[in-house]
Amino acid sequence: MDLGLKGKKVILTGGSRGLGRAALERFAAEGADVAFFSRNAEQVSEAVEALRSHGGTVFGEAFDMNDKEAYSAWLERAAAALGGCDIFVHNASSSGAGASGDWEVTGNTDITYGKQLSQALGPKGIRVNMVSPGPIKFPGGNWSQIEQVMPELYETTKAQFVLGDFGEADDVARSVVFLASPASSYTTGANIVIDGGFTKRVQF
Repeated sequence: MDLGLKGKKVILTGGSRGLGRAALERFAAEGADVAFFSRNAEQVSEAVEALRSHGGTVFGEAFDMNDKEAYSAWLERAAAALGGCDIFVHNASSSGAGASGDWEVTGNTDITYGKQLSQALGPKGIRVNMVSPGPIKFPGGNWSQIEQVMPELYETTKAQFVLGDFGEADDVARSVVFLASPASSYTTGANIVIDGGFTKRVQF
């Protein structure tokens, strides 16, 4: 299936490993130009080299987005490097970053806010969608570490997946890339839960 991403300009925050890196690989493989940052300069360099093998433009820098003014400037540099921005992926959350108790931070970065943005920006032709990953395992991630130091918790959690095991970064990346693509042009305000049946609830 052609997702219509060839030549699209994609800016993604945090992309040297894990879910962000998997999404960048998918975007680049579809022919998109990509820009990203990460705090780890060595990981950024490795990711840039790997992503360039797909043939598109790649802009990557070591950067920490906690400085809001510097973050705005970085976004401008990224858009200039790519020649614009068609798709923006906010690959950051207060959850797991020590800020989950800060309701203002959470409200400004997570799901509820995205739903409101979809309503506000829809008339301008801008779609806003969200994904909510369940426990995902990848090298260097939280669950890979938990497997080593807390095996009982790891196995108890694993037993709760209807599909039998932890998800991988690419399981999430495929949905992110599809939602962002022209192939999903009539989807906005959606929140896709990607958790292998870990969540036990009815969602409308």
